[in-house]
Amino acid sequence: MPDSALTGARSIDASLASLGDFVRAAAMPVFVSLEATTADAAQAEGERLRRAADHVVIQLPFAEPYIPLMHRLGSAGVQVAATFVSSAAQAMLAAHAGVAFLFVDVDRIDAGGGDSATVLQQDRTLPNHGGCETDLVAVFSGLGASIVSCAAPA
Repeated sequence: MPDSALTGARSIDASLASLGDFVRAAAMPVFVSLEATTADAAQAEGERLRRAADHVVIQLPFAEPYIPLMHRLGSAGVQVAATFVSSAAQAMLAAHAGVAFLFVDVDRIDAGGGDSATVLQQDRTLPNHGGCETDLVAVFSGLGASIVSCAAPA
């Protein structure tokens, strides 16, 4: 679905209707970023997007100002994806905040001198030991050996 179908709609209701139609046709999670600039506006927008369709997932960067919002949205039944997760500690905190998905940017971790394969291995196990259910999404901007090393069992 092109962004113009959402942003170019005649009204917010028309935009939400287009999103709902797309999500129902896709029958899988559809990740949406928020345009809101305040926590209150973000919560209202997240809840409004959630009502558009069951499989809408709100993406929020894993950063200090967004952690309470992740918890509030998750508590309100909104599925949240924490993006830019770069350590097992962040994964655990995000999972305990109630996120449904953890996005780990593999290339960014490797570019910063980290070991993305180890981070992914830890992220697969630690949040679930705390009784939190989250799905792990490894994000690769390019192809290469990092995909193989991250997929290899420990």
